[in-house]
Amino acid sequence: MANAGSTPLESLPLPPSALAKLAEAGFGALGDLEGLSPAEFAAELQLSLEAATKLMVEIRSGGIGGQPAPVPRSALELLAEERSAGCLATFVPELDALLGGGVPLRMITEFSGVAGVGKTQLAMQLALDARIPAVFNGLAGECIYIDTEGSFMVERAMQIADGIVSHLRYMAQRDECAEQMAAAAALDASALLDGIHYYRVHDAAELLAAVRALPALVASRPIRAVVVDSVAFHFRYGETYGRRQQLLSQMATSLTDLASRSNLAVVLVNHVTMKADPKADAAAVAPALGEAWAHMCGVQLLLQWHGGVRHATLYKGRAPGSAAFRVCDEGVRSCAAARTGAEPAGHSDGRGLKRPAEVSTRPPPPQGMW
Repeated sequence: MANAGSTPLESLPLPPSALAKLAEAGFGALGDLEGLSPAEFAAELQLSLEAATKLMVEIRSGGIGGQPAPVPRSALELLAEERSAGCLATFVPELDALLGGGVPLRMITEFSGVAGVGKTQLAMQLALDARIPAVFNGLAGECIYIDTEGSFMVERAMQIADGIVSHLRYMAQRDECAEQMAAAAALDASALLDGIHYYRVHDAAELLAAVRALPALVASRPIRAVVVDSVAFHFRYGETYGRRQQLLSQMATSLTDLASRSNLAVVLVNHVTMKADPKADAAAVAPALGEAWAHMCGVQLLLQWHGGVRHATLYKGRAPGSAAFRVCDEGVRSCAAARTGAEPAGHSDGRGLKRPAEVSTRPPPPQGMW
């Protein structure tokens, strides 16, 4: 390991004016400050004792605010990390394929759409999907669900959980896998619900407070997903534009950092608004909260009705495309199985969590698992 005293001062995230002053006074490395008192340092730089002491603390702690200088990483490392991170399956194979295997971990994914298109249904499905055991190629974790509108219905969540358990038992029996059979037999809807940590927030202040509290809970529990339904509800009214953007930026930064550091999925539900399209001389449906907010999300999908069928259209994060889905008693499922009658009564589509190897950037699951 290199001697810390040889660390160049210019590698620290210090203000340019401070770096210039240090260079003028002959300070080039961290070791040049060894043995200097604050008073001597102030005299060398011709600064006040207070300013010199503050600068010395910043230098010795690694930069502004006590934060170390960022360490560069190669793009190849980032690609390997993304491919190994895993994803959160949606139970809709076409949607999973569109997303490259499922809702990605380590970033924010936003689902926006009109009322009644299935946003909350999908949010509850994903929250419970995070609980699927590893033997079924699931994340085997828990979920934090932040409800801003009071739309989370525990009875409906129990119904979706029953659908997941039924699906897993069907898969284990179909594949005659003893390990899966044992895991499915030990699982019930109550166990799935027990791993959903629910917050009901009533205003923007409570929402931001809940987001600030997330790192502590994530550090103490095996959290693999955070769901916010919806992110727009408390921000669309009652705040000036500048204040709203500031608060949204703070929340997005916190959630992005949490997702990356803790290898979990952040799923946000958003409302929609009408956005003018000058080229077409018309207006189109677009996610609420504006362009600045859109840049804070890694993946964005718009849920819409087309010919009486629900569609999820991906337009940011991967190659654009669309996938049809339906909402049934068991939860969110593929439309294909309903058309072909492929799914057995009482069970969801047997292909529900399979990740097609030809479209996913991640390693395919073991043969026959899904």
